[in-house]
Amino acid sequence: MKDAPENPYVGNAHVPDPPEIHKKPRQLTLDGLTRTPPRPAPRRAPRPTPEELRDDGIRRSIEHAGEDWQASAYEIIWLCANKYQEFFYDDYHRLAATMELPPPPDKRAWGAVMRAAKKAGWITKTGVYWKSAARVCHGADKPVYRSNIYAGRKL
Repeated sequence: MKDAPENPYVGNAHVPDPPEIHKKPRQLTLDGLTRTPPRPAPRRAPRPTPEELRDDGIRRSIEHAGEDWQASAYEIIWLCANKYQEFFYDDYHRLAATMELPPPPDKRAWGAVMRAAKKAGWITKTGVYWKSAARVCHGADKPVYRSNIYAGRKL
């Protein structure tokens, strides 16, 4: 019986190991063809929440209105809160017109003023809504505010 031929890869230091074969992962599809799976999408920054978008819009609208307009608008809300036990949009806009305060570049700036007045403790929302008579509001419901600093006097 003949001896089996000697394996050239075993025990020979001068013969390199067979090269490793790196294969891409493949996936079998319904049509029977193999395809390379798609690469995962890069991670994106998380989307801002609706509250963050709202707060950013309010911040930008009040910054765009300017410091002089802000100071006058805060004064009007303070005067309204002193004059009326309960008031809403039409009341402080009527007072702004009599004081000749020009409208802000963005009407949402009034929302920033009202939020600041609520945060300062001057007013609170009552949960009641009245229809506005202002033409620009088209009869929309506006929140009624209760004054926390009402003095009970006419200004």
